[in-house]
Amino acid sequence: MKEQCGTPAYIAPEVFEGNGYEGYASDVWSAGVVLYAMLYGTVPFKASNMTELQRQICKGTTTFKDEISAESINLLQAILEKDPKKRISIDKILRHPWMQNIPKFSKYHSIHLSYSKRLHRPRKREDRL
Repeated sequence: MKEQCGTPAYIAPEVFEGNGYEGYASDVWSAGVVLYAMLYGTVPFKASNMTELQRQICKGTTTFKDEISAESINLLQAILEKDPKKRISIDKILRHPWMQNIPKFSKYHSIHLSYSKRLHRPRKREDRL
């Protein structure tokens, strides 16, 4: 994909760089921005104009204060990895130690794995139409 869409503060660096991107890795980045905002109460990248915001995101560096657990910081760092090829996958996120501490997680984990298997299976031509 090459088209930009979404709220600028949540857009992955590879989208801004314009070389095309793989949807899942970019979605993981955006989810990481949401998780960061949930845990810290603010987004990881803020600027007074679009050019500066894009520069910050493309640089890919943010601050992880010790206000949250080491496990959650580790997960955020893996999700907000600038290189999409090194960025953690959805399946690895679900297996991350921090995710294991979520109450009743196993119910949702089973649902996601079932859905994930359907998403990643080879699709027949008629499924794509």
